[in-house]
Amino acid sequence: MKNEKIVLYELESECCGCSACVAVCPRDAVYMQENGEGFLYPVIDEEKCIKCRRCIKVCPLKSDSENNSESYRVGILCLSHKQNYGAKLVAWLLQEKVRAILPDAEVGVIEFEGHEERKFLEGLSQELSVKNAVNAAGGFLSEGKKKKLKSEVDSLRSEDASKMRKERFADFDKKYINKLGRADRTLEFKAIADTLDAIIIGSDIVFRPEFAKRFSDVYLLGCLKNSQRDIKKLSYAAAISSNDEKLLSALKEKYSEATEIFDYISVREKCSAEFLSGMTDKKIEYCCDPALLYRAEDFDFIEKSSDGDYIYVNILDKTDNAVKFAEGLADKKGLKIKFYTDLNKFGGENAEDTYSDGPLEFIDRIRGARYVVTNSFHTAVFSIIFHKPFVLFLRAEQSLKLVDLCETLGLSDRIVFKSKAKFDIDGEIDWAECDRRLDAFRKSSEEFLENSLK
Repeated sequence: MKNEKIVLYELESECCGCSACVAVCPRDAVYMQENGEGFLYPVIDEEKCIKCRRCIKVCPLKSDSENNSESYRVGILCLSHKQNYGAKLVAWLLQEKVRAILPDAEVGVIEFEGHEERKFLEGLSQELSVKNAVNAAGGFLSEGKKKKLKSEVDSLRSEDASKMRKERFADFDKKYINKLGRADRTLEFKAIADTLDAIIIGSDIVFRPEFAKRFSDVYLLGCLKNSQRDIKKLSYAAAISSNDEKLLSALKEKYSEATEIFDYISVREKCSAEFLSGMTDKKIEYCCDPALLYRAEDFDFIEKSSDGDYIYVNILDKTDNAVKFAEGLADKKGLKIKFYTDLNKFGGENAEDTYSDGPLEFIDRIRGARYVVTNSFHTAVFSIIFHKPFVLFLRAEQSLKLVDLCETLGLSDRIVFKSKAKFDIDGEIDWAECDRRLDAFRKSSEEFLENSLK
């Protein structure tokens, strides 16, 4: 059975051209091709096809008997298609945790990248020119921010670094991400969802107002509101990333509808839990990032580099005080800087750009550092996991979840606010107390996942 050729249809009249089979294929083996009359029909690339039969199972014109023996299936929807450390690691680590909870289930990731979303995300990418970045992000940025972006984005990375980064991310996907399907239209996403028993919105980003406003049919599961299939729907540690009353008030209807659609809801910001709790009788849980469900020893399989003693700097957005602090620390300690930044720049022999790192290299950079300077959420998360002396510079988009996390773990003194003139990175950290709090946070978060899924 596994080796037989997959036949989607014998006659064109047996196909409705919905492209659901294209969306659900985990190996991009199905594509749409024009016939002589200009209509699109699916074609299978036999070299890529792995005979998983998902294309047959998702077809609305085929018998439901294809699904009778299917195992329990759980799909995770986040921004896993982004070449971004946090997005990729959230997808992988949540996938593995769900697999541990449901060992007999098929668990994987759904990639959704609609046209408008692609414009938004590409507009914030370092791999575009300044002009294209501003144009692509136009609908999402104010004129002031666009002007600032034009003046502050540095030159593009080297071709070699970009190529290496792309290869490492692709290799990570191949080894660690089980892709259940890819969609660029809401209809295709719904077709994939209709093959699932449970779906988890697992990103810390997609509940943000920018996404809620434009992509609520997908990320807030609006397209599943009247689904005839009984799909368990939950969010895990989502983040709204805003407490702007005016902004949230304008989107209250969308968020309110989402609380009715989701069966179980958890967020990673206390104010977001309070905001959503006012719309529903359902309990809104406060949960930790998927990475925090793991301990340092869980990452021992990652090969350790021998890069010597250094400060790891990961700064997203323009943060001059963070750059100044890192350079001063490097001079004081006589250490090299290994950095990943968006809009900031380090120069000289004492600084090495780590842009070419993949997700596992990113984890290893933090594990091997003596100090960490950052305003990145997941850099802070792994600094906590590996007990690294770190300093956290806040940026507007991430401040709520970072402040809440540090407060929960007793690490609020690691945050540098604008009014704080000096910071002693060698200040004592009570890691025993931090771990005690993290164990409790991890336990309650795991219980939410287990209770929701089981």
